[in-house]
Amino acid sequence: MPKSHKHHHQHADQAPAAIDRVLNYLPMFERGDFAKADEHYGATGRYAPDLDRFRREIYDSGFGVQFDWMAWKQTEGDKAFDEAVIAQADLPAIRKLLTACVRQDRFSKGFFAVVCANGVVLHALQRLYELRTGRKSPPHVPAPAPPPAAPVPAGETSPAVPGEAPVETPVPPVAAITEPPLTTST
Repeated sequence: MPKSHKHHHQHADQAPAAIDRVLNYLPMFERGDFAKADEHYGATGRYAPDLDRFRREIYDSGFGVQFDWMAWKQTEGDKAFDEAVIAQADLPAIRKLLTACVRQDRFSKGFFAVVCANGVVLHALQRLYELRTGRKSPPHVPAPAPPPAAPVPAGETSPAVPGEAPVETPVPPVAAITEPPLTTST
């Protein structure tokens, strides 16, 4: 059996587990964690750690596929990146799209950050979820942040956190809270 066929069968056997590993990142995309991935990459020349893990996960999980992505890119062009096309894509098309995004990044540094920031990867993951489960992706909204703690007046003790000692808020010395004398210029 030629190597490419063996490689294809290996990925086909791993597809459900690979899909699930890649879909673990969907909530991060839906929360907008990577909405500014392109700006971060532009400023640092690196991917944020979670995004870098996701990028590697596409291959490490077996989700990425071996194919002539350069020919695919010539044939499909920009239409493969269109939200309406992604919404109708089948599993092989989604696998090719995400693989191509990672491969293109090797030649155009920061490309993966751009497609993560502009929604292409989000739409691909949402479609992947739909293909895997038969339902639309539920919105993954971040858990609400706890309300900020009320400030503790100076000289009082904050309520104790279980397992921790109460924290006393220091009272600033009088000199630290008096205003400096006004100076007049002549």
